[in-house]
Amino acid sequence: MKYSPAVRTACEAALVLLVVAGGCRPERDLTQATGALQAVIDAYDDKDGLALWGLCSARTHELVTEAHAGLVELQGIISSDFPVGQRKKALHSAGASLLVDAASPEALFIKIASLDKIKFGGGARYGAEVTESVVDVQAGAASFQTQAGQ
Repeated sequence: MKYSPAVRTACEAALVLLVVAGGCRPERDLTQATGALQAVIDAYDDKDGLALWGLCSARTHELVTEAHAGLVELQGIISSDFPVGQRKKALHSAGASLLVDAASPEALFIKIASLDKIKFGGGARYGAEVTESVVDVQAGAASFQTQAGQ
């Protein structure tokens, strides 16, 4: 079937719009508890470890950075002081094997988060939408109600 150039152009424009709009997320207000939670949900849904890392607190960054530095130090000790035949087992037992493909604190965080193992589909996505939130600034806590009633 042949289409006129105008129909083809309209279809191409619609396809481009769908591709561009389909990949966009609404802007989240990270200064609000609901916006911050939705941004975390978006990051999990998109399996975007760097976005999730960016949403973490400074304290979380500090703790993961300390853990990464400790694992690097431990890896060095094991590599220099353990007999060659025992190194692989020692690295694994000590958790230093986590450094494989995790050369930075961010990469370690992403590896530990195991985003590739999380199944988060349309129904779960809808159910995770926040319908109500209560923030207690003095206690430094917030509670949320989701579409799923959780």
